[in-house]
Amino acid sequence: MYSSVEILRLFKRLVDLHKALSNYTSAAMDEYSATGLPVQRPVFLMYPNDMYTYDIKDQYMFGSDILVAPVIKPNVIKRDVFLPNDAWVYVWNKTEVKSGRITVNAPIGLPPVFVRNSSSFRDDVLSLASYKYIPFKPHPPKRVSHNSSMSDVTSSVLLVAFCIVIALKSVRL
Repeated sequence: MYSSVEILRLFKRLVDLHKALSNYTSAAMDEYSATGLPVQRPVFLMYPNDMYTYDIKDQYMFGSDILVAPVIKPNVIKRDVFLPNDAWVYVWNKTEVKSGRITVNAPIGLPPVFVRNSSSFRDDVLSLASYKYIPFKPHPPKRVSHNSSMSDVTSSVLLVAFCIVIALKSVRL
């Protein structure tokens, strides 16, 4: 199930997205080293004067400029998001959006992600929109047998090896 070409394409896209954010992630890590602010932080930490942010349990800031609202329920294709008082850009279509409550599409592979319009990394983050979206429809799980065939074991080992090679290439080791 997890060794299909479709899964490998999805994984490659995620690795490419991770790599595209390397400068931003490095800056967020530098900020963490200098200030102790975590890279992944609750929204209220960046917007302490906005009382609504204290109730948000399912969104977070990635660094100081990216707001992420992961989809955590199955079969959800839209997501309600609260954007604190700031100017935001929806990453996947580069649309400027106002603060407040909004609803956005959220298919698998395109979680709601927003960047502050004033971010010095705005263009880097918005470049994520150029990575081809690969629609994903999970297949129902096959019945698992305790007598896995050798081909299942081989394909799993090859998938793990592929993932390690891609990860090592993305960090240039």
